[in-house]
Amino acid sequence: MLTDPQSITVNAVAKSMPRINQDDNSSTYRYRTSLDEFQFTIRHTDGKITGGIAGESHTVRVKYTVFATATVPEQVMYTTLAIQNGDGMDLTQTRYVVLALCAWAVSATIDRLLVGES
Repeated sequence: MLTDPQSITVNAVAKSMPRINQDDNSSTYRYRTSLDEFQFTIRHTDGKITGGIAGESHTVRVKYTVFATATVPEQVMYTTLAIQNGDGMDLTQTRYVVLALCAWAVSATIDRLLVGES
């Protein structure tokens, strides 16, 4: 089990998120102000994964909400990291591939993705 609270740093500001929900396969953490909210969800499933093969799925999602004001409607965005590994997959290899993707997703790469480059 991960520690409570979890923290992410957004634009050099740490957001400490206490756990608000937990069940056997997932946990949800939240940071909320009068202006916005971060919801951080971690979920694990076991069964069929992409391609219909048996395996495990591990998903981390951040939902960011900017609350509505008198002049601006509510705005919501999501970002997700999903790891799916088939039964029998070497977890060390899975780890290497996930870390490679995280290293690739640096600021300059994200900037290019957000303007539609592929």
